[in-house]
Amino acid sequence: MIDISNFPVMDKKCGSCPFRIDSRGLYFDCKLVDRIKIDILSNSSQICHHPRLIGKEETHLCRGARDYQLKMFYRLVFLDSSTDKAWNEKNKALKKKYINTPK
Repeated sequence: MIDISNFPVMDKKCGSCPFRIDSRGLYFDCKLVDRIKIDILSNSSQICHHPRLIGKEETHLCRGARDYQLKMFYRLVFLDSSTDKAWNEKNKALKKKYINTPK
């Protein structure tokens, strides 16, 4: 299992991002995106797959998946806003509460 806890998020969606939408406002592969959505809301963030397609190491998280996480966690009132800043602040607070707490 890969430790993705320090992976940065891509600055923008890559050219092959499953979260890109077509001219009709639809995902190119709805079934794939639906599977990813379930995983990223209940399990973990999505690694950007684009480097693997061109034979390079995967080192970043998917921007499209993160944008979806931000939107949903904001709607659930888990984040104060749907931004990377809010995500980072919540992550820092949770680490402080659960990792740095004396046992």
